[in-house]
Formats: sequence, C-alpha cells, structure tokens
Amino acid sequence: MSDQGGDNPYEAPSATLTQPATGPRGGSIDATLDGRAVLEFGDVLSEAWGKTKGVKTIILGALIGWGLAFGLVIGVLAGSGAVDPQGTGGNLLIQLITAVLGYPLFAGVAMVAVRQSVDAPVEFAQVLVYYARIATFAALGVLISIITSLGYLLLILPGIYLSIATVLAVPLCADKDMGIIDSLTTSLKLVNKEFLTVLLLMIAIVVISILSFVTIIGWIWGIPMVSMVMAIIYRQLAGVSSV
Repeated sequence: MSDQGGDNPYEAPSATLTQPATGPRGGSIDATLDGRAVLEFGDVLSEAWGKTKGVKTIILGALIGWGLAFGLVIGVLAGSGAVDPQGTGGNLLIQLITAVLGYPLFAGVAMVAVRQSVDAPVEFAQVLVYYARIATFAALGVLISIITSLGYLLLILPGIYLSIATVLAVPLCADKDMGIIDSLTTSLKLVNKEFLTVLLLMIAIVVISILSFVTIIGWIWGIPMVSMVMAIIYRQLAGVSSV
C-alpha cells in the first residue's frame, strides 16, 4: 500500500543548516558582512596573550632589523646632506622609505601572526616573502598614508577613524591577494560592521604599546601581543585563506 500524500513516516528527519560564523580558519568576509562575526573583546585579548609564545623572537627580530635598517638609510641621507629629516621634503622621503621598505615587512609580520592565530607553523623567513610584491605593498602603504593624513588634516576624528578602518588592508592584500583598492574598501566594510569592538581593541593596543615602552622588558611581550591582537581581529572578520 502506497502513501499518496503527506510526509513519509520512514523518511529521515531534515534540518535547516546554516553556515557557521567561525571555523578552523576563523570567520569569513561574507559572515561579517551578514552581521554574523564573532569578535569578543575579552576573548581576543586572552587568546592574543596566550599565542605570543612562539612568535616573540620572530616579530621582535623583524621589527628591530627594520628599525636598524631604517635608521641607517636616514642617517646616510642626512649625513650626506641629501635631505633634511626635519623639513617637508625630509618628512615626505621618510614616508616614502617607510612605504617602500617597511610595508612588505609589515605584511610579513602580520601574516606570521595570522599563521600563529590558526596554529600554523611559523618561521623567520616568512616575514620577508612579501618583498616579492614590493610594488604592491609600497603603493598600498603610500595610499594608506595619504588617506589617513588627509583625515587628520581635515579633522582629528576622521583621521582616527581612517587609521582604524584601514587596519585590515595589509593582511587582506597579503592573505587573499586582493588588489590595493579592494583591500582598502573591504577593510572599511569589515571594520564598520564591528567598529565598536575594533575601536576598543585599538585602544587596548595603544595602552599595551605605551606600557611596553616604559621598560625594554615590556617589549618582549607587548609588541608581539599587539601583533596577535591584530591577527585575531583579521581572522575573525575576514577568515584566513592562504594558510
């Protein structure tokens, strides 16, 4: 005897499944834009503190190396009389050097922290891989500097907002191989969705950085923790693709 209507009593029950907002590689751009991001202030700080172990030497070594190289370049230019670091031309040159030489390294440091956030292997050589895309990251760095500088010139608050809203542009470009404009616009969209939490985390980063500079020993934990906070924000709002 056949059942010609209604539900089949022997059919397995069905359920409506929804895509989780987070997974092994964090959230996703779509989940964040749909309002399903998972970004908790206390959880981010706690996890960041726990995951500084294993990346302190890499991050600090990279940033100290950058500082020495930057100081050497500026010292040579200033000593030769080619540029006055205190003048307008000197300031512009410093920003250009930072963009060209610094941003590929900053991308490498950011991605080391991102890898650490998903428990992927990390090593010092990874901080240098983005020099292969030096033109892209230099252009991105210059554009970020211009945008944020204009914001501060117009009013202080727009500058602060743009400094925060563009904070994911570098890892988006590095991890997802986005173009310069896409990286910036996607960063704006993602941060806007969780702006209050990101703002509070940025304030925490500033406090941690200030406390770190009080003593040299504080750098050992403070600077890597700042990098890990940024990495976890990225992981939760954009998801990790390249690891």
